[in-house]
Order: sequence, then C-alpha cells, then structure tokens
Amino acid sequence: MKNKHLSATDRKDIEAGLNKNKTLTEIANSIDKSYNTVKYEIINHREKKYPSNFNGNRNLCMYFKDRSCKIKGLCNIEPCDNLCRSCKRHFCNNICLNYKEYLCERLTKKPYVCNGCKSAKECFNVKMVYLAKRANIEYHESLVNSRKGHRLTEEEIDYANTEIKRRIKNGQSLDAIVKTDDNIKKCTSSYYNYTNDGIFEFRNIDLVKKVSYKKRDKDKKEKDIPDEEKNKIQKLKVNRNYDCFVIFINKHKDYKITEMDTVIGKTTDKKVVLTLLFRKSNFMIAILLDNKTASKVNKELNLLKKKLTTELFILLFRIMLTDNGVEFTMIEEIETLEGDNQINLFFCDPGKSNQKGKIEKNHVELRKILPKGTTFNNLTQKDINLVMSHVNSYPRRLLNYKSPYETLIEEIGKEKADFIMNVLGYKVIDSKDIILSPKLLKK
Repeated sequence: MKNKHLSATDRKDIEAGLNKNKTLTEIANSIDKSYNTVKYEIINHREKKYPSNFNGNRNLCMYFKDRSCKIKGLCNIEPCDNLCRSCKRHFCNNICLNYKEYLCERLTKKPYVCNGCKSAKECFNVKMVYLAKRANIEYHESLVNSRKGHRLTEEEIDYANTEIKRRIKNGQSLDAIVKTDDNIKKCTSSYYNYTNDGIFEFRNIDLVKKVSYKKRDKDKKEKDIPDEEKNKIQKLKVNRNYDCFVIFINKHKDYKITEMDTVIGKTTDKKVVLTLLFRKSNFMIAILLDNKTASKVNKELNLLKKKLTTELFILLFRIMLTDNGVEFTMIEEIETLEGDNQINLFFCDPGKSNQKGKIEKNHVELRKILPKGTTFNNLTQKDINLVMSHVNSYPRRLLNYKSPYETLIEEIGKEKADFIMNVLGYKVIDSKDIILSPKLLKK
C-alpha cells in the first residue's frame, strides 16, 4: 500500500486525524503510508483563508504583530508623524514594500494547518486548513493535466517560425526568448524538445552554442617591465591578494564590488576593450582603449570618474577586483582619489580567473557580437556603446530573467541608473529587438 496513490478515504482519514490533533506519524501509520507522503499531501493541498474584513481591515504584517514596525509617511500625501501601522485612512499592508505576511508557528511547523486548533475561532490571522474533499479534487485535476501532454497550435508553430526564429538569428538564446515573450505559453524545455523533434524551421545547430575556453597564455608584455618596477608591484599586491579581498568584503558588506578585465581582438591589434562589471547587477561598462597599457587604463578610469561624478564613482567602484594583467599595474594611481576617499583594488590569484567569474561569464555575451579573432582596430567607442546597449538589455536566468539594466535600477535607483546610461551613451533595447551576433556591427 505504501507505493500506491492516496485515495479519497485516505484523505478523509488525514483530515479526521488532523482535527483530533494526532501527530503526522500516527496518521501515516493509520493509513499505512510514509510520513513524508502525509506531510507533503497536507502542505500541497492545504487551503489558505484570510480573516473577514467585516469590521475593518486586519493588519496581517509580521512587523505589526511584534510591534517592531516604525515606518512613517508611506502615503506621502501630507505631513504626518503617526506610525503607518496605526493609520485609519490608508491600509499599510497594500502600500508598504516591507510587508511580510505573518504566519503562526502552527503553519510553518507540524502540523502545517489550523485543523484541530482550539483558538481557531478567535484567531484573526491567516489560516490554512486541510479539507479532504477539496484535496481529492485538486489531485485528480493535476493527474488528468499531467497526462494530457502539450500540443502546439498552428498559430504557435507559425509564431515560432517567424518571431522566435528571428531572435535566434540575432544571437539570443531560446531560454531567454521563452522567458521574456508573453506570447509563448509553454516552458523552455518543451521548446527545446520541439526543436529536437524537428517541428520548427530552426534546428539545434541554430541555437546558441556553449562557449569553451582555451588556456590563456601569460601576457608577453610583462617582460618589458623593469625588475625594480616588478618588485614594487609585487610588494603592493601582497596586501591586495584574493584572501585579503575576501576578508575586506566581509568587513565592509555595504560596499559595492566591481570586477575589471580587458577583452582583446586579434593578437596583432593594438586596440582592446576595458570592461567593468558591477557584481550585484551584472551591468557592464566597456571602454575602447587605443592600447593595452597601465597608463591608458588609469587615464580612462579618471575620465570615467569625471563623467559619473566622484560621489557616484566612489559608490560603484569602492572595491575593485581584477586579474594580474600588466594593464592594471598602476595600483596606487588607480586607488587614489580626492581627499580621503579611496578605491580598494584587489587581485585574483594567478591562473584563477574564476575568482572574478561574473565578468568572465558576461564576456560570453560580449563575444557573441565580438567573436575571438575579430579585429577591434575598425571599432569606435560608439560601436562599443551600441554593443553594450544590447548586452545590458539582455535578460539573464541568473537575474530571474531581468536585464542588468533593470537590476541596476533595483540596486541604486532609476535616477542614478538612467544617469549612468545617458553619460555612457547606452540605450535600453526591447527584448524582442536585441541582437547578439556580429551582424549588429555590420555597416
């Protein structure tokens, strides 16, 4: 019996056991099922009930219950010094971003429902009850739906062969397309299966490929640095290694972290792209450099500081993590700002580029437009701005299918995010129009 589905009789026994305050183990033994079967049956099929608002709204916030909420002025209509939780004109539960629904311990721990609770009639909190009849109906509905299978209509196939096919040709992944297009009602795995079965005009070979990395050669320009300068740099890096970085960010958890790197085109090119990634939002800045030298990197960082203003620059670049490339050897120059403000520069361990994995991962999106071996000598900063407009507008699974630009707004606010976009010359691109392939820069 333990491997059989629960019957309507089993569910009635579960409800009766809960009403009599029996333990889940006792209920499981009485119907000859496992403890977890009973537990998840209750959790998955319990019904949430809210208290009546007949005599006014019931404040269901957990911070109201423990009287710890001190928020004022949520309505922002007129001067008011009263606590919002005691306001009679505006119901704070509907407008407060900090609202968290209160659930009593009986709902978060065994037995997970209000069945059998002696205080249920007098309780004005959120309730959850297990009803055998309702649970049995839900079970049969889910059972029928799971066996129906998914079928595509002619309209869905036509849409895939036009809109989805166009976006795939623009370099977007099938996963990102499905998650951001409201016209697509089925899940990503279904569309991968349909593609594999040859239902659409596009094939597996048209989908975005996984990127493999080759082992990187040590920068040849390092030999050009005088021994005396090398020794100085090594001494400065002693207190700026990755272990120091970990200790520092644990002490300053409110500081924002930026990862820094460079992207090269052809090995014979002089031009390279300096990339700066805000770790929390995945928003990336890219600056075209005429040459890969430490003085050029420092000059561009100073220009960026002037564009963004010192205050915003310090906010975003208080902690910087980079690799051991020769272009990042002007350590003291990069760290020094006006007054007592300072950038804290740290370095990954040699050969451990995964320690700044966020920016390495983000380079995958950049490389879709600027593949390895592409020359950068013909590019302008305007071209790079166009590339970054598309990259920063592209929704990511890591960001719950939001774009880095949208996540940046959540991190620092829309006003500052839009200021950064305007200063850098970036634009917001609609997800349907994003192009992540070399044809973006074809003139």
